[in-house]
Amino acid sequence: MNFILIGMPGCGKTSLGKAAAGILNMKFTDLDDNIVELHGDITTIFANEGETAFRKYETEVLKASIKNTDCIISSGGGIIETAENLEILKNQTVIFIDRNPESIIRTLDSDSRPLLKGKEEAVLKLYDRRYKKYIEAMDYQIHNEGSFNECVNAIVKTIESIRG
Repeated sequence: MNFILIGMPGCGKTSLGKAAAGILNMKFTDLDDNIVELHGDITTIFANEGETAFRKYETEVLKASIKNTDCIISSGGGIIETAENLEILKNQTVIFIDRNPESIIRTLDSDSRPLLKGKEEAVLKLYDRRYKKYIEAMDYQIHNEGSFNECVNAIVKTIESIRG
């Protein structure tokens, strides 16, 4: 069984997922890292090929990653933007890492996130646009407003309760 972490850019999917995977002795994969390996820098993909090409690559690496077993998969923040990805997520165990936009804005490096140029307004708009889709796609919701360790422990407990 795999566990897919979804949520806004800057919510902690990658760092939290790596830490939880280490504690649980599970594999970890980051879909954005997989895209970079296969297709190059994400900012360059957006600039040269556009968001549509990026979303196609995202679906490609999602399909490949779910073939793994016993893995925590960190998705890109926009994984819920395409109908095909939403269909794939329906057959997975999805954990929504929910972090309020103000916390994201405080800690986000928007230079490496093409859809978040203009930071505050962009984050708020993206959050408003995506929130309902995150809720619809998730099986479990974890709020990332406390400490890093508290959030990692919440993910670990959630996965342990599912695995039995």
